Amino acid sequence: MSRRLLAVLFVGLLLVPTGVAAVEGQPNLSVSLPDDDVAPGQETTLDVQVMNTGSIEISGDNPQHEQRVTTARGVSVSVGSGDAPIEVRTGTRLLGSLPDGGVATAPFRISVKENAKPGTYRVPVHVDYEYTNQIVPRQNYHDEDQVSRTFYVTLHVEDSPQFEVVNASTDVPVGDSGTVSLTLQNDGSAVAHDARVTLRSGSSALRLGESGSASRFVGTWERGENRTVEVRASALDQAETRSYPVSATVHYENDDGRTAESESVTAGVTPLPKQSFTVSNVTSSLRVGEEGTVTATVTNDGPRRISEAVVRLGANANAVHPQRTEYAVGTLAPGASTQVSFPVEISDAGEAGPHQFRFTVEYQNREGETRESDKLPFTVGVAEERKQFGVEPVDVSVTAGSASKFTVAVTNNGDRPLSNVNAKLFVDSPLSASDDTAFAPTIAAGETVEMTFELSAAAGALAKPYPVEMDFQYETPEGEKKLSETYTVAADVNEPTDTGLSPVVVGGVVVLLLVLAGGAYWYFKD
Repeated sequence: MSRRLLAVLFVGLLLVPTGVAAVEGQPNLSVSLPDDDVAPGQETTLDVQVMNTGSIEISGDNPQHEQRVTTARGVSVSVGSGDAPIEVRTGTRLLGSLPDGGVATAPFRISVKENAKPGTYRVPVHVDYEYTNQIVPRQNYHDEDQVSRTFYVTLHVEDSPQFEVVNASTDVPVGDSGTVSLTLQNDGSAVAHDARVTLRSGSSALRLGESGSASRFVGTWERGENRTVEVRASALDQAETRSYPVSATVHYENDDGRTAESESVTAGVTPLPKQSFTVSNVTSSLRVGEEGTVTATVTNDGPRRISEAVVRLGANANAVHPQRTEYAVGTLAPGASTQVSFPVEISDAGEAGPHQFRFTVEYQNREGETRESDKLPFTVGVAEERKQFGVEPVDVSVTAGSASKFTVAVTNNGDRPLSNVNAKLFVDSPLSASDDTAFAPTIAAGETVEMTFELSAAAGALAKPYPVEMDFQYETPEGEKKLSETYTVAADVNEPTDTGLSPVVVGGVVVLLLVLAGGAYWYFKD
């Protein structure tokens, strides 16, 4: 018994009258470490257990007083590193009161040095508390004491595998799928048996496997050996080309067959830019009321090679009618370009000016999955409507009371040849057409041919221009039959030529001829 305690008892005896009951006791604290195995490079938690087995030296008739003298109050615990190769990352823990028979756990976060040598180490645990060592109930007297003690627990640094990431990469573009690859090294002091690596993504923008994590079995993993683990991964359209965290945990069996799990190690992987395309060198021959072509160059801007690529054309205006909407281009390496061409018809209801079109590229990625690019808008000009034919007069005059040839020059104003061109005249009195049709087997683009009809003018027709209408039925290179608009050409009606004889003279000559003819008949009859 300490001198201080003897002095307190002596004073107590002087103060306490004979027959006055006193209670004396104290808490007895002990410290233990249930799980004392750690590994080099490990970050873990030491759960320090503090137990109180209080003792009563002078008992009384009040259990509450006995409980009070055996309770440790204001218990605080701290852990030092001592000679152990660890760093303690947690400060002092406050446990409050610990009654007799009580057990409390104080968790302390530690990190074990990477180069820690396997072995057994003593770790100091400092415990501070206070308690009431004596109670004299009748005199309302109690004596308080404070205790500060250092205990030691044993920490065992065992031979174990340790893992670090030596390389991390991905070929996953934003909005697509591919693989994430991590190379890890066992730089620990033991072999890992039946090792299995689990990779987890730290962001929802980058998915590993089907649910955000994936595992791969690698078997026996020797010390100093590198292993590469690849898992399927995909990046959302909203992902960015920045580093995303991927953690790796190794589950294994150690040399004595116990199952263990390594600390997670983390590395960053950066998705590739989104697969993209550009449109350039856009030209067109579009014109209102005609069919033309839209031609452009599509370039694979990368980052990956694509296959089975098809370029699709889309348009917004109702009067725009693509005659073909798909153009197969096959395989395109990053940076490669291809030219595409689409026939497009602009109906008569269309408007001249700039029109917006769009391309989309459907393709298969390296994994054989079908993907579609963003829309690639571009603008082309549509020219004003032009007449399919030009009609110019060549010989369009006719004399009143007679018939003559009516010839016009017909020009194909389009950019493509036309075939089976049938022309037809439409006339009104005093004109008439005994031959009102003409035919040309083909008229090349820009070519001019002459077409001739038979036109008559009544005898009483006035000498002046009269309208002659005509249209053309023809076939396009695609075999489509079309009817042109109506064209109008002026036919010039001329007066008959004057002979200089009056009608009376002409009548006399006729009578004279008749008389002579009759006389000759009777003369030769006899």
